[in-house]
Amino acid sequence: MDTQLSISPEQFLIDRFLSLRFLELTEMPDKWGFIRQIYMEYLPIIIAQGKGPYSHFPILDWVEHMNECENEVWTSLRNSHAVLYPQYPVFNYFIDFANPCLRIGLEVDGKQHDIIKDRGRDELLAHINWKIYRITAQEVYSKSNFYPNQSGFSLDDPQLEDDIREWLLESAAGVVKALEWVYFTPNDSFTDNEHDRNLYAWAIESLNKHRLVDFPIIGCNFT
Repeated sequence: MDTQLSISPEQFLIDRFLSLRFLELTEMPDKWGFIRQIYMEYLPIIIAQGKGPYSHFPILDWVEHMNECENEVWTSLRNSHAVLYPQYPVFNYFIDFANPCLRIGLEVDGKQHDIIKDRGRDELLAHINWKIYRITAQEVYSKSNFYPNQSGFSLDDPQLEDDIREWLLESAAGVVKALEWVYFTPNDSFTDNEHDRNLYAWAIESLNKHRLVDFPIIGCNFT
């Protein structure tokens, strides 16, 4: 990960120690306790960064501790401006990807997940203002290869319009982009025209589709 902040020698040593120990996670009897400790160490920095990029976080090889679906989503996140940290601890749970400053999380549901149990967990987290979104393994491997930027394409073609909306609603990469546009894009990046209104409306529609619990989705506002 990019390191943009100036850090003290003491912090450098902490980074080094945690990075080396992280390599031994598979041999640790309390893997999840160690991950929880990592976030205890870095929470002040993460909160200070807020919606900003991963400007200071130990270089940890999370891929080694992810399944194939999670790895694909992690790649999409790293290629976007949506800043969500892997395996973030809240209560006795570990959210697949989360931003504690915004209190939003993204879960990757495999084939063997219990929707009733998942809803109960998401409702519990909603009581402390966490907003959990969920994507499926099928959406991770969606055949859609349409990956638009925020601007630079026209909506004059009805087929293109359908493709963009389908991509946002039906693919994991599209959901990541919806999170980016709603939670991590400055308000003034969207203009009051039909093009941007449609993009933002489809992003909200995608996030509405990918949650089990009702909560307000507050992002950019058009005035």
